[in-house]
Amino acid sequence: MKLVKKFFYIVIAFIILFFAGYKIYSNKVSIDRELMEIMEFVNEVPVNVYTVKWYGLNDSIVENGVFESIEQVNIVSEISGRVLEANYNKGDYVARGTTLASVDNYVMEQELNVARINLLNRKKDLERYRSLLEHDAVTLQQVEMSKLAYSQALAAVSTLEKEIAKYKIQSPVSGYILSKEIDKGSNVMPGQMLYSISALDRINFTFLVSQSTLDRYKKGDSVEISRVTGVESALFGKVKGVAVSSEISGRYRVVVEMDNRGNNIKPGMTGVAKLKIDSRDSRLIIPRSAVYGSLQNPIVFIIENGYAKATTISVESANQKELYVNNGLKEGDTIAISGIINLSDGYKVKVLNN
Repeated sequence: MKLVKKFFYIVIAFIILFFAGYKIYSNKVSIDRELMEIMEFVNEVPVNVYTVKWYGLNDSIVENGVFESIEQVNIVSEISGRVLEANYNKGDYVARGTTLASVDNYVMEQELNVARINLLNRKKDLERYRSLLEHDAVTLQQVEMSKLAYSQALAAVSTLEKEIAKYKIQSPVSGYILSKEIDKGSNVMPGQMLYSISALDRINFTFLVSQSTLDRYKKGDSVEISRVTGVESALFGKVKGVAVSSEISGRYRVVVEMDNRGNNIKPGMTGVAKLKIDSRDSRLIIPRSAVYGSLQNPIVFIIENGYAKATTISVESANQKELYVNNGLKEGDTIAISGIINLSDGYKVKVLNN
């Protein structure tokens, strides 16, 4: 009986030892497998990849904008006096040469009347002296003195006429009155602002664009402007300027100049700018992050059969985040877009994204 009991304990011990050994062996196999995977991973450079594809753009870019005057003319008083008339107000359209206001010039008019009478007398004197000179009744010197007096009288009249003309305030341009600083009965002084007028023979259309489309706009590009109140047909202008720094909103200002000789458009009116996209802009495109080195000598790593192949390409800017590919890649190529700083030609890679 004791022998059977002893044998039972030996069997139990053997079973326990067997299972303990198996567990140790299983753990060792699992650890070895994990170590092998880690070693294999260490020998591979982890990367994210991108498949090169054609980028088909919309046929136009559309932005909302507003019209602004190109030239604002400020009319300043050159004389002093009381305003007799000031008939035009803010928002009124005036043609070049229109009399906007008149200032009391009674004193100047009286001076002009006296000057004209004096001029008439000097003219009669000159004619009489010339007639007397023919009969040797006066000397040549007396005639010259009479001629000088006549010239001075003529100059005085001309000067007064020019001064009096300043008492009629005329518009030097065709456009809309932006501000009016005088009223009938008020007094004006030299240097005082009277009117501000926007010249509208040509006008600007301004709008803001995002950073991603900024590179699309080049000086001289034709832009279609539509949805302008009171204008049925589309208008066209040329890109005059593109801002080099952004507004507070992070967008960039584009200015389009256009003809407005009919003065149909007023500052403050709104519209929609449409920039046509050339069909040549549909081409292969890649992220900027794929490029190793500079854009003058760009290199990308094509991933083939788990290995990196360094390839020199030719690119040009599409926007702030993407590049157009001129040559060196084809549609369907898989390229690394992250981890490229650790890559070199022939390196084994592990693709992290699908």
